[in-house]
Amino acid sequence: MSTLLNQTTSHAPSAERLNAIYAKRLIPAEKKPFLIDLEASSGPYMAVRGGGLICDGASQIASIGLGFNPGAQFGAGQHLESWTNQTNTPHYAAVRAAYEALLQRKLGSDRFAACFCASGAEANETVLGHLFEHRRHPSARRVLAFEGSFHGRMFVSLASTWNPAKREPFTLPGHESIFVPYPVMEGDDVHAPAEPDGWQAVWTETDDTRHQTLLSKLPTAADAGLAAEAASLSAVRSAILAGEVLAILIEPMQCEGGDRYSSRRFHQGLALLSHTHNTPLVYDEIQTGFGLGAEFFWHRKFCLQTPAGDEFFPAGVVCAKKAQAGVALVYQPQGPIQAGAATAIEQTSAASVVRGYIQASVIDQFHDELLAMESENRQRLTDLVERQGDRVRAPRVQGMSFAFDLDSADEVGRFVAQRFQHGLLYYPAGAKTARFRMNLGFAAADRDLFWSQLEEALDSTFAEASDAAIGAPADTRTRGAASYYQVHSELIEAKLDLLHEGKRPAVHDALALVERHVATAYPAETLTVVRLEAAKYPAHRDRIVAMQEAVYEPTRRSSAEEFDALFAGENPLALAVLKGDRIVAMAFAGPLARFDYMRGVKDDPSHDDPTVHYAMDLTIDEQFRGGLGRAMKQAMTLLALATGVSALHGRNRDRMAAGMWSINLSLGAYVSQYLPRDYPDQERYRDCLYYRAETAWSAPIDLASGIEAPLGPAHLDAAFVRRNLPVLVNKLTLSNFVTDDFLTDLETVSHAFPAPLRRLYTASGLSEAVDKIVKVLWTHRKPRTGLLTIAGSDFGSGSFMSRSLSGAGEAYFATDSLPLPRDAADEPFFRELESRVASDTLMGVFVEPLMRRTLQRVSQDALTRLVTTCRDHGVPVVYNDTAGMFYRYSSEAFGPSAVEGMQPDATIAYLGGQTALVAASDALFLEEPLLLISTWDGDALSLAQFARAMTLVQDDQAAYHQTVAAYQQKIDTLLAGQPGVTSTLARGVGLIQGPLSEPLMRHLAQQESNLWRSCPAYSEMLRFNAANLGS
Repeated sequence: MSTLLNQTTSHAPSAERLNAIYAKRLIPAEKKPFLIDLEASSGPYMAVRGGGLICDGASQIASIGLGFNPGAQFGAGQHLESWTNQTNTPHYAAVRAAYEALLQRKLGSDRFAACFCASGAEANETVLGHLFEHRRHPSARRVLAFEGSFHGRMFVSLASTWNPAKREPFTLPGHESIFVPYPVMEGDDVHAPAEPDGWQAVWTETDDTRHQTLLSKLPTAADAGLAAEAASLSAVRSAILAGEVLAILIEPMQCEGGDRYSSRRFHQGLALLSHTHNTPLVYDEIQTGFGLGAEFFWHRKFCLQTPAGDEFFPAGVVCAKKAQAGVALVYQPQGPIQAGAATAIEQTSAASVVRGYIQASVIDQFHDELLAMESENRQRLTDLVERQGDRVRAPRVQGMSFAFDLDSADEVGRFVAQRFQHGLLYYPAGAKTARFRMNLGFAAADRDLFWSQLEEALDSTFAEASDAAIGAPADTRTRGAASYYQVHSELIEAKLDLLHEGKRPAVHDALALVERHVATAYPAETLTVVRLEAAKYPAHRDRIVAMQEAVYEPTRRSSAEEFDALFAGENPLALAVLKGDRIVAMAFAGPLARFDYMRGVKDDPSHDDPTVHYAMDLTIDEQFRGGLGRAMKQAMTLLALATGVSALHGRNRDRMAAGMWSINLSLGAYVSQYLPRDYPDQERYRDCLYYRAETAWSAPIDLASGIEAPLGPAHLDAAFVRRNLPVLVNKLTLSNFVTDDFLTDLETVSHAFPAPLRRLYTASGLSEAVDKIVKVLWTHRKPRTGLLTIAGSDFGSGSFMSRSLSGAGEAYFATDSLPLPRDAADEPFFRELESRVASDTLMGVFVEPLMRRTLQRVSQDALTRLVTTCRDHGVPVVYNDTAGMFYRYSSEAFGPSAVEGMQPDATIAYLGGQTALVAASDALFLEEPLLLISTWDGDALSLAQFARAMTLVQDDQAAYHQTVAAYQQKIDTLLAGQPGVTSTLARGVGLIQGPLSEPLMRHLAQQESNLWRSCPAYSEMLRFNAANLGS
């Protein structure tokens, strides 16, 4: 039993640690004053280092759908790619495809293609960038957005965000968005406002005279809501006809704007305008998606139609928050589906994609629970309003969200000031709204406690004198988080032992796992755990049949003959728990080919693989349910690993087996086949989730992904897993809350940069880092807007700004490039550079010392002269250190910015996964809190992966450089015997041109025909050096 945070709780250790970081000016002083203990967090409770819990009524700003440490999300750790971020493996591709297919089903069309990226703002700018590249009219360059909107903090998404305090400081001249009023409806029933006669005809009419006539007939005088919607849609129509609108960008419910609802009627009019005038409509579901309003996607509540009555699909849908990564979904109505978006390369965290898939799957499966939550919250909020009287106004509820208004912004401020004193987390929105985001981790007792504390906070807000709140007790003992950490660490370590040493767990380990569970859960019972093998089966046959008959109705039972066939074959997997001579729990699996009668098996690509087993049966006596089934599934995974079974496949019934599907997800399962209407009965849910869960890890040597995946499999160990499993399972919103380990890792990584540049901003990806440093430059150097770079540089593809700098498609912002200088004596280059920097029009000059795309280097002497030339004219120089880290640019320094004599004024670096850094000088660093935040501000796991990889190099630099040299020599030797092959490799990094032998091709990345890329991580060089001719 733990206690909620209150006024008497001391958090001196947290404050001291954070203040020490702030004193060094490492980051702006903007975090909440608590360090979080993720491993001790549970359900809706966020544990604070030093004691106390916060009941998270904001669900970490809507990013958490299942609570802290939910069992299913431990499944993210069962995928090797989550730990290494190697996103080019067949396994990751399969999980990614399962995620995309789930989103397509929820959107109602497989014509949506997903691009996974770093954040919600990046997802918005990815969809908009795709539409920009495919726009019909060159003049269509402006986003149409709505008053009250929030779409992120990159330049175009921020320009489309209404709040002037956030938007105006960073709006570049000539790149303003168009804003029209957002028609806020009364109440929260989006279907209540009915369409008047002629409503749809108004918005499909293209003739202006007839349109005005139809518009005048609408009964707007008697209906203020209808009048507001008509006025808003008319403004949209006028803007479209002016020819500048690139896309209409809208939230189906405005969250940051104050939980402002809009009606189905309005959105139907908007869809008709979009369709009629061929203007793309994009739904920003960053916060509303993934079940916030119970429906998986909020805009699907509106049942939108085309003028012909067909289903209307928006041009784009944008997700983040509970998606755990940015997801840009582009609708492609005709032709072959192109993967992702035309303008973007996927750059994200594999762990976040896997975690997002798990969270999406569970939220989808527990839809009925979301509806029940909505009903309960509606009643509780109604009761609260009755008790509070006029203090609380405009209550509104949908799904996991609810909100109410107070009389003024001052009252909201006083109410928010009460939250931590009462052990709660919630936020203001709009002018006078308090908003709340619940999640599936709230059990009944948690909801009782939350609502009680919430009302106390309201009472304290309006009391003339506020007493110190007394910490309320919160029971977190029964959630199982501690056992999850123990079991999943053991499973991961068993997989690592097999991967590194070829060592399999013992069969006894599987039995011991169940024995430990039953000893804890049922201490008064005498239970025995046994492995059932062919020789033992006859003695248990009748008990197995009896167990089936006792638990299942006839149509769900496996027959005795099915069990006979299982044990007559090779390598049956079976565990049983006995109470005396009675079986109370049992699990069975066998080779796939024995189960052709199960739908999906014959179509399974692994059908003939004897190491792939089908999970035939799991049966638990009613008396022993509540955790034993999970332990049996975990033990079956260990047993499979012990006996050479590489994967377990099986079937779960959609929604009716939601609990079992959550357990399978926790063990690394993903849907490999979705079988609609598979069950031949009349139940409400008849679809089948046919799944695959790999029990053993495979890690081909990858010599190309050292930038994206700096920590390879060879350097993954049990200590790293145990330290970082909490941040793999739980995504923290780092703009608000951090852990002690995060601060430690940040201090470690700061030493990748020279001391004068150790003023950091964290970011979720390279493009976000670009936007942040350009904001810094704009703040210091406006009204100058020009940016100069070197042709061939890569500054990301996830934002309009990064694409403009990278030369990816048509530039949206004012950028220009110079050709790569040969060296410091390239006078034509430096004359042109001198002319540009002397013009006093530039915000800054951006340089990539080692170019990620081409792996070409800008020479050290050229960079020295470039920096000097720019500095003479007061123009800041910004490096992109990304590709040049790990001594790839120069053996003199870990990263290019630390090479003596060529240090820039700032640098950015993508660290892999979902983290990048901006490192700035004292002169450029903006310390104002919250000025440059984004929602996630990076990813703690990705930072830990880079910090671990960096530490391994820095702790023994001699060994690392020897490894690089040995790798270079081995590659050179292999290439020497292959005619027609040329190489630009230096320190193991570069491109290889020509026909290669198959063993070598297998480990490199093909950039284009006969052009191969080498950019390995330390781990992969070690593995390759030890391998036999690259095999």
